[in-house]
Amino acid sequence: MLRLTVSLATLLALASAPVARAGNLVRCESDGFRDRYCPAETHGGVRLVRQISRAPCRQGSSWSFDRHGIWVNDGCGAEFEILPGPRAHAPPSDHAPGADARGGEEIACESHEYRYQYCPVRNAREVELMRQTSSSNCRYNRSWGFDRGGIWVDQGCAAVFRVRW
Repeated sequence: MLRLTVSLATLLALASAPVARAGNLVRCESDGFRDRYCPAETHGGVRLVRQISRAPCRQGSSWSFDRHGIWVNDGCGAEFEILPGPRAHAPPSDHAPGADARGGEEIACESHEYRYQYCPVRNAREVELMRQTSSSNCRYNRSWGFDRGGIWVDQGCAAVFRVRW
């Protein structure tokens, strides 16, 4: 019979160690090397806590996240910590033609013949993919992204994006 003895100091050290609560962890796996999207409120950001796959998990390559969840592919499987943070809200503003009541505008941007395309937008602060219109996958920081001046698409990605200033 094996007897395990644990000191009070060890128990106190373990109790005070920072631990992610189960409610803040999301397990997301790319089964069969297929794309997988795991819905989660990620407004505060995401951190890979523990890789559970043999295939590597590299942010921006085999995993990333947007405001509504985490995506993995290429066999990546991991536990991700959802970081605390405020939800992003658009400030009140004068709306441009085509703008919605939440301070945003829908913009279509398409990668024709799998080529890089830049779609200018004034002062883009937040961009969300609303509807993918291509058969090619649109993945944030892989086949689409944005900066303050606009949205870029590549690798055949075509979609309608909501832009907020």
